[in-house]
Amino acid sequence: MHVIPVLPYWNNPSSKENKLKNTHEKGRAAENRQSAGDQAGPVSESILPGSTYHLAQRAGDCSRPLTSGQVLQLQRTLGNRVVTALLRKRQAAPPPPAAASPAIQRQVYLGKQSQAKVELTPAAVSWWEKQKGSGDRKVSNMLTDEPKRYFNDKAEMINYAQGKTENMGYLTPENTWIRLPENRLLVLGEDHSSTTLNDVVKATGAKNYLYEPNTEMPADLAGSSKRVRAAISTRKDELNLKAGRKDDKIDHNLEKSMAKVVVGLDGMASKINTAVNKPVTSGTGKKAATGYTRGAAELFYFRLALLISAKAAKHNKNPQPLWTAQQAVLNQSYKQLLDNLPLEQTDFVKAISKDAFTFDQFLESFKTAALMELQHSDKGNEYAGFRTEHTDMQASNERVKEYEKMREFHMVQKIKAGLGSYSLVGMGDVHRGHLETLLGALPKVTVRKLNNASLMDTAHPTFVKEQKDIWHP
Repeated sequence: MHVIPVLPYWNNPSSKENKLKNTHEKGRAAENRQSAGDQAGPVSESILPGSTYHLAQRAGDCSRPLTSGQVLQLQRTLGNRVVTALLRKRQAAPPPPAAASPAIQRQVYLGKQSQAKVELTPAAVSWWEKQKGSGDRKVSNMLTDEPKRYFNDKAEMINYAQGKTENMGYLTPENTWIRLPENRLLVLGEDHSSTTLNDVVKATGAKNYLYEPNTEMPADLAGSSKRVRAAISTRKDELNLKAGRKDDKIDHNLEKSMAKVVVGLDGMASKINTAVNKPVTSGTGKKAATGYTRGAAELFYFRLALLISAKAAKHNKNPQPLWTAQQAVLNQSYKQLLDNLPLEQTDFVKAISKDAFTFDQFLESFKTAALMELQHSDKGNEYAGFRTEHTDMQASNERVKEYEKMREFHMVQKIKAGLGSYSLVGMGDVHRGHLETLLGALPKVTVRKLNNASLMDTAHPTFVKEQKDIWHP
């Protein structure tokens, strides 16, 4: 007796679902042959437009409507149940989203600060005007890219594009457009580890500014020592790089070095004590981090103290007895730190370990030198008055409070002398707090915190907050 095998439902070529499956497979195979350039034979009629395969695909594509004739053809070929399921799927699917036209973002606005700002459209700018400037300041780029920029008029926009302005720009760390006050000196107090004056200078292109990290070396020593002049040049290059500036001949020094070195040395006391008692190991020290840290700043001023003391002794420029006695040790230690030798391996620490001198004696020598420098200037009497007026000034360490006052006195003197010549001054916000009343009383001077990076004193007006309120209300 001959038995006819019964194929399972999923392998039964007569089942309606497998008709659809086989049709899809044939269609895909034919399409693959066609895309690969297979010339073995003619394309099957089952994949031609209007075929069951294409109609089944179209039934699954909710974005393409079916005619009543096409639905009938599917019913005849695949059966009512399969077609009904396909149609229900189409009805349940949401309609495809309409293609959105790209939004044109206008990024340049014209109008003075107190006026309503008007969008400047690309159509209102000539082809020649669009070519002015380069990079992100090129006019054609400014018209279409982020961030938003605000100018008094088109002429000012072109001057900005060509780098001819020094009082406006986009302060990237704070995400705001800024404009420096006209015909006034702006004194900003900063957190050295947050947004700094360097960022403001980079944004605006300001050239005439004074900044706390720029420190004036003793003039007679700089005139005598090539090594001191080289150190000054290197330091200036580093700070110019952070401000996005090339070398210039403008004096950016806000304070004198001697009093500042005293404060820096005081911060090094515990590190020197640790190095003296630390077992000497081989190897080199780590290079200083690029970002600001208090420790890195103190190490820099320790190196500067070694350089000043060694060269002052060599050239007999206001030398202290300890400097003269230890000139070779101080000079060699400066070179060793430049080569990143660990502190405990320097001749300076080794000499202290052998009781040649103490670190406190070295610190006291700079206190004496700072006082002598002030006494030899013509500002001694003025400092006495300043010192009396600031008896309530707080200091991070009472041992150097006198020298913190001396630092701020030099800052005030430099700002007074530079009125009318500078547009910006940057200092630590602690100094700003001490000097705000005194500086704010000077003609055409505005004093502000730069930002609220520390989240303290949030009620105090900040330059960044004022600018955001003006340009991005």
